[in-house]
Amino acid sequence: MLDHTALSYDLAYGGSAAITNWSELSTGRKTASKRRQDISQSVAVTSPVEVQLANSAMTLKIATSKYAMYLGFIERDRLFSELDFLLDADGWFEEDSQPNLDSFVNFLKWLVETRSLNWVSLGLDAAGNALVAYKKDDNVVTAAFLPDGKVQWTCRITSEEGVETSSGSSPLFAFVGTSKHLLEKVLNG
Repeated sequence: MLDHTALSYDLAYGGSAAITNWSELSTGRKTASKRRQDISQSVAVTSPVEVQLANSAMTLKIATSKYAMYLGFIERDRLFSELDFLLDADGWFEEDSQPNLDSFVNFLKWLVETRSLNWVSLGLDAAGNALVAYKKDDNVVTAAFLPDGKVQWTCRITSEEGVETSSGSSPLFAFVGTSKHLLEKVLNG
């Protein structure tokens, strides 16, 4: 139920300052001190990090939309949700590197080519490069997509014969073939 004593409008979206009771609404009169108090309570402070992260999120989502025709709605929604989670200002400091667009685009190209949509984690390294991980039981594949078109990857596969570990650096489109083989072993045993 609407609380009549706490009706307010968001200044950020062109609304007016908070209206604290219906008599103010009906008469349209507030004291000057009351108006100042309402406005000061309604204005949000945005840090430079929040602005940078919002711009980064927009840039990465625009890049994702360029590949959207190759991804299903669920995959696009999952990517957008993960970007929102990764770029939440509460987890960032001013000195943290912003996401690297070229790295993220390389990840998208690889994702479209391999159709490997069942990743368990998407992240960013200290330089802002896109990271992805696939895991099943004790088996893991990780990849770091660099802006220069290279991919650094690691793989750990546990079988009856023991633990197999490998790592490498591959050109992006060579990694398409390599990763299909690795993911088949990791995810399907």
